[in-house]
Amino acid sequence: SLQILYTHSINQLSRWLGSFPEEFILADPWLCIARAHVHWSSGRRDQLEPYITSAEKGLSNWIASGEMNKDSMETRVLQGEICTFQSLLETTKGRYEAALELAQRALQIIPNSARHRVFALGSLYMTCQTSGEIDQGIDTARQAVTAARSLNYPSMHSTAAYTLALLLRIKGKLRQAQQVLMEALAYMEQQNQAHLFYNGILHIGMAETLYEWNRLDEMESEVHAGLELLRQGGQSILI
Repeated sequence: SLQILYTHSINQLSRWLGSFPEEFILADPWLCIARAHVHWSSGRRDQLEPYITSAEKGLSNWIASGEMNKDSMETRVLQGEICTFQSLLETTKGRYEAALELAQRALQIIPNSARHRVFALGSLYMTCQTSGEIDQGIDTARQAVTAARSLNYPSMHSTAAYTLALLLRIKGKLRQAQQVLMEALAYMEQQNQAHLFYNGILHIGMAETLYEWNRLDEMESEVHAGLELLRQGGQSILI
């Protein structure tokens, strides 16, 4: 169950989940979290809440029945995933203080060695971005880029680097934004992962930065490269 969310693409995960009856998914906290990832990544964010509520209830039942040890790594990761999604839900409702608290709680719970931690950092920088806490967002996005590299989480690496560049542009730091994107693209090339559709968002970020300098021919080239990659994935996953 620890591997379920990160060994399949979102499209594969969605098809796999479609083979289960809905009541079966709602009865299993990990399947609820998997469904939440599909909905979040596919833009169906208004459908998240029932799965997070069921995941929280199911985890409590598993701990009470002894099916899960409350102190195990798997339990901590699952608790952290629930907190992360609760944070994202609070952000979508404009309740930023609660969202920040939940994201920080997720980071306290999830072990440093778990890839799920990068997703929690993503929820934190998204809340910072939405609530106008730009400096904290920049710091958190930097942490997310570093963690995504060390924990081999390419989709979050690309989206964190894109967000970091966006936040730097908000602060007027265009050169730094360009450097972040160039380093991210070079890193993915070194990892032989430049072909992954997630990297399309890095090219889009580069185009947005070039636009600020009115370098329109170069911008057009980056837009084309970005859209070509994103189309391969059939969707744009931003967190």
